[in-house]
Amino acid sequence: MLVSGLTRRESAVTDLAASDLATIYPQPTARVIAKARPELDTHAQKFIEMSPF
Repeated sequence: MLVSGLTRRESAVTDLAASDLATIYPQPTARVIAKARPELDTHAQKFIEMSPF
């Protein structure tokens, strides 16, 4: 059953649970994990400060 105003594809995407992501996406590589930052560095803070929003 489709929700009013949604296409089949949009409806199907909303049926996914967080646990389904592991079957869709591969585990991140070591290179991707190394890019994760627990906090903002000075350059990221400056970039955000300069943003217009």
